[in-house]
Amino acid sequence: SQVRVPSSVYFLTAGQSCLAHHAMFKSAFPGYAKSYPHKSAYRVIDPAIALSKVWENELQDSLPLYLHIPFGESRCGSCDQFTVAQPEQKLIQQYLQAVERQAQAIRSELPAARFTQLAIDGGTPTFLSVQDWQQIFQTLHGTLGIDTRSALFSCEASPGTVDVEKLELLREMGVDRLSLEVQSFRESETETMGRPQDPETAIKAIQAVQAAGFPILNINLTYGAKDQSTGDWLQSVDQATHFQPEEIHLYPFYDYHTGCADQASDKLTDRVQWDEQRLDAYRAAKDFLAASGYEQVSLRMFRKAQAGAGTAPASLNLSSTGFSEQSDGLIGLGCGADSYTREFHYSYEQFSKSTSTVLDDYSQKTVEEFRHAHFGHSLELDDQKRRHVMKELLQVNGLDTLAYEVRYGSYVMDDLPQLLELVLAGYMHWDDTLLQLTPAGLEMSDAIGPWLCSEKVNQLMNASQCG
Repeated sequence: SQVRVPSSVYFLTAGQSCLAHHAMFKSAFPGYAKSYPHKSAYRVIDPAIALSKVWENELQDSLPLYLHIPFGESRCGSCDQFTVAQPEQKLIQQYLQAVERQAQAIRSELPAARFTQLAIDGGTPTFLSVQDWQQIFQTLHGTLGIDTRSALFSCEASPGTVDVEKLELLREMGVDRLSLEVQSFRESETETMGRPQDPETAIKAIQAVQAAGFPILNINLTYGAKDQSTGDWLQSVDQATHFQPEEIHLYPFYDYHTGCADQASDKLTDRVQWDEQRLDAYRAAKDFLAASGYEQVSLRMFRKAQAGAGTAPASLNLSSTGFSEQSDGLIGLGCGADSYTREFHYSYEQFSKSTSTVLDDYSQKTVEEFRHAHFGHSLELDDQKRRHVMKELLQVNGLDTLAYEVRYGSYVMDDLPQLLELVLAGYMHWDDTLLQLTPAGLEMSDAIGPWLCSEKVNQLMNASQCG
């Protein structure tokens, strides 16, 4: 066994950390990796694998389920999800019928599976009508047998797509956490980000959500859009805190869609300058939220301090902290959803196809076809360890090295010696029982995640035709 040296030996000054930053990472915001491995590392599986075979060695008594609704009123420039704006009702109906067939296949292949956590995202799920939602709940409750009122249940929404009737239905069906895509309380900024919205619409939506009695309201805000000043940004953060939501998420802006927000023009031509704009905005908001009684959970997630650790907000938040895990497993429904066990990740194939083709193909799938995994990636032990490290290290509480050793039978710094570079750069504290990012490291989370990818996964992603 190697000698374990605590971080105090290696911790550097802020000035040295700055120099190390430029050597390690070209950007603080190279892209947002929501999962590891990214779907671009998946490949066609031939022959396809029956879901019963995929899950035969996994516990199934407390599984999370994620449903992807790929529809919305517009497509934000910072969204890299599979989404279609303003679809016809016929397309929505075809999709929901396919979701029902997929649910039938899952229940048939995994008859013992019990689902205790739910998240519905997209797209904008609240774009759907009340009648569409009734169909969804029939699939969840009637086909999959989920008690939606007892399960931890989170749903994404946008201010322009919620009304009293819809909110009352969602609350009645058991939604605990409503996550509202406000982005900004300044109309010029939401227009720049590709999701135009007047402040009054956002304010009325927040008030309606709180009046409906959801236990957890999350407000999503976005920083780093073109011409957004730190002062203007803080006004939006301040406005959000006036409502005292249980959670606030701060998202750095990424321009994934040409023409939505031209970050390659005017004064933002220099990538370094754009990085500095976003870092300044993040730091200012982080300090403001701390002074306003919010504790930081990750780069993006902030939670009212009185909510306490281990409460529903952390368990229900898919994007920042993940579901409370049961053997590292999750079932995904819909053409934009991943499913995964400890050793195998799979989804519906999207890459190298147009959006309309993907929806067309998915909507025509039969129950028999949904019984199998056709597109995915097997995780070797090294990548299982890397995934665990990413999920834990990119949270404020850090990675428990003893829990890692119990799980994998090895010491994390022996398995991933590259982590020492984070210590040398001033990005991570290290002692025998904990790896924890420093404040300088936490703000580099979007760079550290991709940096931890294995060479094999990088090669697969680079070779992918996903664009």
